[in-house]
Amino acid sequence: METTLSRRITVPDHVLCRQIEGEMVILDLDEEKYFGLDDVGTAMWQALTETGSGSQALDRLLEEYAVDRATLAADLVRLLERLHELSLLTLHED
Repeated sequence: METTLSRRITVPDHVLCRQIEGEMVILDLDEEKYFGLDDVGTAMWQALTETGSGSQALDRLLEEYAVDRATLAADLVRLLERLHELSLLTLHED
């Protein structure tokens, strides 16, 4: 889990995102598909993309949500790995 969170994160050029009514809509231009995130997923997306780091995103989210670190880390890794599988985020080895 820590390995995933320690990797640098970027949004590929073929991905556009917009926040609409508190939720994030992510468009994959290559696949012509869109994905939606609820308010918590939106907060995670913003923390991941603004910091460019899973561990920094985790620290930021811990300031916002009253949840234990292990639970939030597991949820964040699950979302991060799913977004990576869908080619909506790139994880770099650095």
